Amino acid sequence: MEDSPAMLRRRTILLWVTLPVILTVAALAASNYRGTKKRLVRIQASAIEAQESRRRNEVAARLMFPELDADDIGLLKDSELDTTQMVLEYAESEYQPESENFDYRKPLPEPLGDDQAYLDDEGREIKVDPSLAAPEILIEIPPDDPWRPVVSVKPPDLTEVNYYFEFDTRPTFDSNLSWSAPSLLADSGGVMNLISRRELRHYYVYQGKLRHEDGRDARLKFPFTAAAMRDIPVDEIKMADFDRLALILGHHNSPEQTIREVFEFTRRVIKFGSTDTYYRPVLDVYKSGFGGCGHANGFAGELLERNGIRYRTVSGFNPKARVLAPGGGHSAAEILLPAAGKEAAQWSYFDPYLDIYLPGVSIEDVVRQRQPAEHIYTLNPFLPGRSGQVTLPDLFKMRRYLDQRARLPMAGMFQLFGREKVYGLEWPLTPAGPEAQENYWPEAVTVYVRARYLAGAKGPVKSFYSLPHSTGISGESKGQERFSPWGAASFTIRSEKRDD
Repeated sequence: MEDSPAMLRRRTILLWVTLPVILTVAALAASNYRGTKKRLVRIQASAIEAQESRRRNEVAARLMFPELDADDIGLLKDSELDTTQMVLEYAESEYQPESENFDYRKPLPEPLGDDQAYLDDEGREIKVDPSLAAPEILIEIPPDDPWRPVVSVKPPDLTEVNYYFEFDTRPTFDSNLSWSAPSLLADSGGVMNLISRRELRHYYVYQGKLRHEDGRDARLKFPFTAAAMRDIPVDEIKMADFDRLALILGHHNSPEQTIREVFEFTRRVIKFGSTDTYYRPVLDVYKSGFGGCGHANGFAGELLERNGIRYRTVSGFNPKARVLAPGGGHSAAEILLPAAGKEAAQWSYFDPYLDIYLPGVSIEDVVRQRQPAEHIYTLNPFLPGRSGQVTLPDLFKMRRYLDQRARLPMAGMFQLFGREKVYGLEWPLTPAGPEAQENYWPEAVTVYVRARYLAGAKGPVKSFYSLPHSTGISGESKGQERFSPWGAASFTIRSEKRDD
């Protein structure tokens, strides 16, 4: 049956209406094909360029730093392998000395006191033996050095004895800046982001934080600058109090003496047993008495800067060790004495957290083997490398420099090739505020001291970061140690003696 003229007209009209649509769709399809092809070409070109850039950076990195092998470089992220040389431009920035992550106004737990467990290396708790006599504490004020009272105990008629001292401005020994000798490694029992010493659960009686302390000395000099331990309610501590602390630690001291005073103070009063998921600026470290490596070393660096001593932060990691311990690394400080000019500048590695201070030796020197061999420390294997140990050069095989106050952006060692020493030489230092400078010394500070001994100690206290990591406890006599009860005393340091 043939189509009628009307049907033909309708088909013709429909064809003229749909033909442009069909042609448009076809054109779009062709255009999309060409666009997709161009995009694929661009993506492929970009990938080739990224590969070439990565290859160029790898070659440049090997030439810059021969101590890095192919495996080290291959494990780096592209951002970590950036060899573009950074232009160091200083900028003003607003420093936030306290975070919003810690609430110091919330009620604190009751002091644990002697309920805090003291453990041996096998995790056994060492109990107090009430049949042992509490030690008698003797306090002597040397006429030639009234700033540093000598505190001692009468040794008991026993062999194999370790001695433990604690000092505080509170008779409860739970302030944020209490300190002990020997300074023992603490354990939070898995609790994170602690804000009080009261939350600590364990101390290890054979694991210390200072290499030169072994717990066998029944006599010690109390540092006079520990008068900085003012008993201020935690939620009332301000930046002016931190500035006062800094000025007391530097009082009547040369720059080198101030460096060592701040090193010792930080090492003793800051507990490293807290597991943190938050960053702690200086006031958070001051208020809590806790901090990780970057927090504690930054705290010490800020104390030095208030005394006119320049510091910068250096962070490091080992690419191979990071595979076994993701996120593992370390942050320390480097300091520059005020007398050093820009051309003769020599940074000194400064690390209260690991109890390492290397005057005149930078971490770059350490890694590149330009320092005396005795300055190499073998650390506890918390970041296992090829040998199961990590040395200081291993820990800083990759280095990045930064400023806690963000006056300069962070820069990696590739971006500072041949110029690592110039980072941080020129930014203006932050002095102590006028409120602190006018009134930084307390009229009088009463210091409480308590001491006890460990009878049957099967070895001295050893630094947690030294190897071989062993207390030498024999298998047949484990678990026989006993603590004596505490002996207690107090003394007062008065401000009129500060100029003697």
